[in-house]
Amino acid sequence: MELKDVAKETMHLAGSLLNKKIEGIVEIGMKDKNWSVLVEALERKAIPDTQDHLGRYEFELTTKGELVKYSQKLLRKRGECLREGD
Repeated sequence: MELKDVAKETMHLAGSLLNKKIEGIVEIGMKDKNWSVLVEALERKAIPDTQDHLGRYEFELTTKGELVKYSQKLLRKRGECLREGD
């Protein structure tokens, strides 16, 4: 699979598995022999929207696009700045 295909498939999987609004892909790349994709999803809508809660999920797919696993990695407020490595 090409990178754009992995992104498209992950967005579809994330939307159907999490049943949440998917904000976007944060990171995508190869991890060992599988694709690793970090996705952010809206966990809780708030006013103002800088107080929204976002969940960051890691999806792992084979090179054929089959889902191996996914897990939540982080929960944060939209307004929070994260440093690399967080």
